Amino acid sequence: MKERRNWPLYAVLTVFALVAIVPFLWVLMCSLMNTVEIYSGNLIPPNWRFSNYAEAWRRARLGLYFKNSLYITVLAPLLGIALDSLAGYAFAKLRIRRWNWLFFLFLLGIFVPGEANLLSTRLQVQAIGLQNNLNGVVLAMLGTGMAFGIFLMRNFFLDIPDSFGESAKMDGAGTFAIFWRVYLPLARSGLVALFIFKIIGAWNEFNLSLFILTDSDKWTIPLAVTSFRSMPGASNYGYIFAAAMICVFPILILYFIFQRSFMEGITAGGVKG
Repeated sequence: MKERRNWPLYAVLTVFALVAIVPFLWVLMCSLMNTVEIYSGNLIPPNWRFSNYAEAWRRARLGLYFKNSLYITVLAPLLGIALDSLAGYAFAKLRIRRWNWLFFLFLLGIFVPGEANLLSTRLQVQAIGLQNNLNGVVLAMLGTGMAFGIFLMRNFFLDIPDSFGESAKMDGAGTFAIFWRVYLPLARSGLVALFIFKIIGAWNEFNLSLFILTDSDKWTIPLAVTSFRSMPGASNYGYIFAAAMICVFPILILYFIFQRSFMEGITAGGVKG
């Protein structure tokens, strides 16, 4: 009976799910067709052209850009969760927790649109000599992504009772040892959720890379896919759609592997503020 009463909710959720998945399926089908077949209005490929993926990979030089994106996607999230977890722990468990105004000052970063900081971020990166450098993109991502990361990790650490740390302190553990051996393992679900957030953000990052990376050989996958549309070898729209799907596949695989940990982390992290 309860499920019958909830049918309007299920209907609305089904509509939202279709709105999200139909464009993705359309791009997937188009990636297996050529331009003529796409303009013919085919929903299902008359000829399944899996060779489009190999051609897109070769023509757009996605191997080079894949390595650039992989470098940013590995380094930025690892450094990000290290800094965010330390700051979140400080705001939740150390004496700095009394300085709520400082935490809310960090929190303001969530409400500032990223586009508003692009010019100032580029000028700062250029001032320290990291313009047109992948490390400059990593540094810019660390700065622009800290507000949300600190907010999320602080919530997780607040959910852990202070008695755990007090017991470890009575046993002679220092501040960092308490963080590393007691609180950090208990916040594992939060770390996984934050790590996935940061990986998705790093892999899909576009604006900072566009402003900081001027050499095309240092572009990331999103920049390469965008520029591929104007290349002479991209007259076949099937190649463009295939390149877009190549950009999406790694994130989809990652999400399907860690979706349970991701959902658990987001649910737990939203309890306290």
